[in-house]
Amino acid sequence: MGKKLEMLTILSAARTMKWEERTLKNGPTKEQLLGAIGLAQRDNPIGIAILSAKYMRCAYSIEKLYDHIKEQPLPLITRNQREHASYLLVSDALNLPIDVIQKRIIGAWKRYSMRGERTRKTIDSLKKSIKSLEKAILLKNSPQEIKHLESQIEAHKARIDTEERSLHDYATQKAGESCKCPRCRATGTIQKTQRQCDTCAGVGEFRTLEHDWLKSLIVSDSAGAKVLKDNWPSVVTSMRAQKDALRRHELEAVSAVERRISAEFEYED
Repeated sequence: MGKKLEMLTILSAARTMKWEERTLKNGPTKEQLLGAIGLAQRDNPIGIAILSAKYMRCAYSIEKLYDHIKEQPLPLITRNQREHASYLLVSDALNLPIDVIQKRIIGAWKRYSMRGERTRKTIDSLKKSIKSLEKAILLKNSPQEIKHLESQIEAHKARIDTEERSLHDYATQKAGESCKCPRCRATGTIQKTQRQCDTCAGVGEFRTLEHDWLKSLIVSDSAGAKVLKDNWPSVVTSMRAQKDALRRHELEAVSAVERRISAEFEYED
C-alpha cells in the first residue's frame, strides 16, 4: 500500500506513542496524517472505516462496517444469518479469521510457535519426571516417603495442566488477531528446507473460502440450515459482490489518502 498507509500500523502500536511529536523522513505528523484521513472520509466513509478498523483497531469503525453490511441486500432467511453474514464479510475485509477456521489456526500456533516449542519441552520434561517418580514409589516401603513422591507427581500433573491451558490461551489469542501462518512466518515457504509450507498451502496465511462461509452460517443458525443450503448459490453470489465492494472501497480510500498526503507534504516513497 505504500509507506504513507504503512504508518497507520505504526500509529496503532503503543511503543510509538511519541512518534506524533516528530516527523518521519520529512513526512506528516500523526495529526496531519489523521487530518488527511478525515478529509478523505467525506468522500469514502466506508473505505476509511475499513482502514481505521484494520490498521488502528477503531471499534467505532468496526461497528460502522457491521451496520453497513446489515443494510445491504442479502438473500438470507433469518435475522441470525444476516447478522452472521455481516461478521463474515467484515472479518474478510479486515483479514481476520472466522470462527470455523480458528481451530486450525490455534493448532498451528500450538505446534509451530516458539511458545509452543517451549511448552512441549517443559511438558516432556515433567512427564519424564513423573515416570521416574512412579518407578521410585515401587522401591519405597515407607508410607511417608510414598506419600511425598505421590504429592510430587500430583504437583507435576497440575503443572502440565497449567502449561497446556496457558498455551491454549496464547494460541487462541493469536488465532483471533491474524490469519498469518506461524509455521512459515507468513512467507509461504519453510525457511530451513525452502519448501512450500503445507500448513497454509504456501500462501502464508489461512484463507477463508466460500465453503467456510456456508459452514459458519450453518453453525450460527442450524434451524435454517436446509433453506440456506437450498438458496446457497444466490446467497454466496450476493456475499461475493459485497466482498468485492468492500475491497473497492478500501482501495479507493488508500488512493484518496495518499493523494491528499502527496498534495500537502513532501514524503519519500
